[in-house]
Amino acid sequence: MVNDVILAHRVAERFIQASAPIIVKEVNDKVEVSGPYDKMKDLIPYLRGKFEYRGNDRTWWAPKAKMTPIKMKNLQKKVDEVNGKFGPDPVKVEEPAEEKAARLEEAKKLISKAIHMRVPGLIFSPIGIDGAQLTGALTDLRVSINMSGGDYGPEFSKFLAQKIKPVEFEKLLDAIEDQGRLVAKAQADLSNIIPRNFQNLKINVGTNNGSYLFVVAGKTYDFKDEIKKLVPVTFNGQGSFWWAPIHQVKEAQVKKLIEYLEGEERALAEKWKADKVERAPTERAKKPNRRGDHCLTCGAWVDAGEGYLVDHWDNDEDELVYKVVHSDPSVCAEVKEMARIRHEKARTKREAQSNLYKLCAKPEYYVQGTGLKPPGEQIWIDKTALGYGGGTWVVIEPGENYFWYVKNNGADGDDWSHNNVTTGGAGAIGYRLPMTDEAKVLIEVAKE
Repeated sequence: MVNDVILAHRVAERFIQASAPIIVKEVNDKVEVSGPYDKMKDLIPYLRGKFEYRGNDRTWWAPKAKMTPIKMKNLQKKVDEVNGKFGPDPVKVEEPAEEKAARLEEAKKLISKAIHMRVPGLIFSPIGIDGAQLTGALTDLRVSINMSGGDYGPEFSKFLAQKIKPVEFEKLLDAIEDQGRLVAKAQADLSNIIPRNFQNLKINVGTNNGSYLFVVAGKTYDFKDEIKKLVPVTFNGQGSFWWAPIHQVKEAQVKKLIEYLEGEERALAEKWKADKVERAPTERAKKPNRRGDHCLTCGAWVDAGEGYLVDHWDNDEDELVYKVVHSDPSVCAEVKEMARIRHEKARTKREAQSNLYKLCAKPEYYVQGTGLKPPGEQIWIDKTALGYGGGTWVVIEPGENYFWYVKNNGADGDDWSHNNVTTGGAGAIGYRLPMTDEAKVLIEVAKE
């Protein structure tokens, strides 16, 4: 049933693409060009050398910073010429005001429904007041996303209420639940097989944080041909790993890959044994430390004259080298514990920031108006990308009965029409709500 739905989506995509024009759009820091191959083949010679090709969604892209106004004008002119060969775009019919209002109200309800969905491997998160972002492996949902009025991306797709087609969006939600069932089944099938860490090969086989991508990472170059033969994966050049949507990977394929890597791991161990190479630090190899360096065990700095040197096999250089370690193992244990505490505090802070956003960023707390200046004490929650229109803060009103949650919304590409709080830039989105014990705790943990 689920596979039939996905197959139907892919067949529908062929028909849709055949009549679609070539589109030029700006996505974050990129300029992207995409369209049906019958049209793109006339444009590809122009793009080659100026743009890079992304195969997973058949899109040509270039950094936005390199696309000057003249280059953009020339690109659009060339695209218009190619699109013109296939006839003019259909005439747009203005939607009646009453129908538009009804559609917008229905779209808002569907976005709210989507945000509260719990589907393995696919997550809807709110954007502003009337928008949402879908995160996950989205290539199989491309047609449904485009037909529903979404802005498609292979891992992130955005939806705005004013652009959504409710009927098609409901079909998209059905397709999402279908894919979620496939993801859940794949996760269950593979749970007893992965993750696996091949220490000698320095290769990890597992999933990403959201468990919706199957990933093979590490020093895979010598084994790439066999990996591609055994599992239908794609190479990510930026992250240097192989990946595939987990629901597209079969249990039998992963078992064969694990068996292959286990064999290579054993063969390498036998080679090291035959060469009589000691790969771990040993008491026999201790030497005085006459230079400062980072400890091999915990990574902390060890001054010259402290600790000692041990022999260590460097797999990258394929040779025996000397590394510094602390003379007292308890120092390494203390350093590792402090690092664990720092990471735990950072994780707790991130969770508090996320929960505070979920508590505050609701339509019922949005304050209508423009140029608002919330009174009271300002507390920074997140200064990330502050210089680029980002950042979050709260303002506690005098008396501490109410507070404002303010999210900067002034970056290029943001929808500034919802900004109600004045800043030194394009503005921010502010929510006003009662101060509760829960809010106090979240603010205290989440603040900078």
